[in-house]
Amino acid sequence: MRKKKKLVCGVGWNDADYQITEQQVTIDEYGGKKKITWMCPFYWKWKSMLQRCYSPKLQERRPTYVGCCVCEEWLTFSNFKAWMETQDWEGKHLDKDLLTPGNKVYSPETCVFVDKRVNLFLIECSATRGGA
Repeated sequence: MRKKKKLVCGVGWNDADYQITEQQVTIDEYGGKKKITWMCPFYWKWKSMLQRCYSPKLQERRPTYVGCCVCEEWLTFSNFKAWMETQDWEGKHLDKDLLTPGNKVYSPETCVFVDKRVNLFLIECSATRGGA
């Protein structure tokens, strides 16, 4: 019997047909501890995007993400992965508001992958101007 998959962040459907994480179990004095040793990079980007939009804990620390959402299409992991596979993404950050400043929706039409330095520069400039 196959284990039923839970929604990611209460909204995202992980329909991966492969193992997205590898875990190492270590035994401690309390009987064991799981540690993730590898995570699929496509899944990592997808899950991080969902957390930015739908995790109250994360939004408490980073209020600029309040009001952000993910398009319906990307709430299914395989759709996001298919898009990401067509992008130059390795070592880059997913950005939702470079193409349209102030955008709050993650979607194929609004997102691009940018170099980490460029993303950090844009964030710092926005903060200096009094933006998010």
